[in-house]
Amino acid sequence: MCSSDLAKLAYDNVSCIKLDKSGALWFGTTGGGVSKFVGTYWTNYNNTDGLAASNVSSIVVDKIGNNWFATSGGAASKFDGTRWTTYNSSSGLSGDYLRAAAVDSKGNLWFCTEGYGVKMFDGTNWKTYTTTDGLVNYVCSVSEDKEGNMWFGSSGDGACKFDGKTFITYTSINNIIHTENSVLAGNYINAILKDSTGILWFGTDNGVSKFDGTNWTTYTKTDGLSVNNVRSIATDKYGNMWFGTWLGGVTKFDGTTWKTYTTSDGLAGNSVMCISSDDEGNMWFGTWLDGVSKLSFITTGIEDIKETTKHFTLYPNPVKDRLIVNNLMSLAEVTVFDLTGKTILKTQTESGNIDVSNLSNGIYILQLKVKTELIREKFIKN
Repeated sequence: MCSSDLAKLAYDNVSCIKLDKSGALWFGTTGGGVSKFVGTYWTNYNNTDGLAASNVSSIVVDKIGNNWFATSGGAASKFDGTRWTTYNSSSGLSGDYLRAAAVDSKGNLWFCTEGYGVKMFDGTNWKTYTTTDGLVNYVCSVSEDKEGNMWFGSSGDGACKFDGKTFITYTSINNIIHTENSVLAGNYINAILKDSTGILWFGTDNGVSKFDGTNWTTYTKTDGLSVNNVRSIATDKYGNMWFGTWLGGVTKFDGTTWKTYTTSDGLAGNSVMCISSDDEGNMWFGTWLDGVSKLSFITTGIEDIKETTKHFTLYPNPVKDRLIVNNLMSLAEVTVFDLTGKTILKTQTESGNIDVSNLSNGIYILQLKVKTELIREKFIKN
């Protein structure tokens, strides 16, 4: 059955991170199932709870808020917050080993399998695409562009674009046989991301490629990357690009300046397999065998990064009507979450007096935003 702990990730080998529609963060691991994080509260799920397998390669959220978990060894699982449903060969998803997943703008789900091509699920029917159709082999990454085309990255054969009818393949600029589509930094496409402006970014074994719909640009260690082997890509709330690398930490790019963070700066490990921001703008980094790190931005300056450690005293706790925040010296934005991550209450306080009388009995997370600090504490309403 699922386990809960105030400060425990299910497993330190973290393969994927996803922010769901309630604001909860989900961490997929290789070997330990998934962990859900809300405030200071962790809930862990594995195959005994209904998850298809404990090796989770990708997490996506569909249009109605269900979480989907692509696994290696058990195909896919859907979790609606209460019930787990497994999709495998008996339900139309052939291939138990899934390497990546995505949801397109129409709500279709895409699953990249090992040996069985790519599967598209519209909620009712499954459609399969393989190398016979023009798909690249060994697909390991997927994303949609601003025109609605699907892009698939491979482990060695470059990437291809699919407009719903035709596949077009793009390969490395370093290929021995060079064509007009030899535009990528490398042929191993570990990650593909569309940023807020619609630009596509490709993380490869030999640097990063950017495609604005017309022009391709490649960035490597010479430009400012820590190393060329890029495993993950994300953006933050300021529009900065983050590139997680194998053995080189994580590099941030603001369009002009490059800055790398490694274990010497506090990063848990130097092989960063996944990156995500949370609903407060903090950046989370999942590493190979070293757990997760969080970076909290205190100002928009790129060097102003720290973990908030100050905790105000809450009393009474348990509380019946009014919760008092001791030592509150200025106006605070107050948000109360339940343990599923759903926002229950939003208000402000300067006196530290918070009316919780209308809350149902149960356990909640109180979040206080005071100037540049963000503090979360658990309380019980009875």
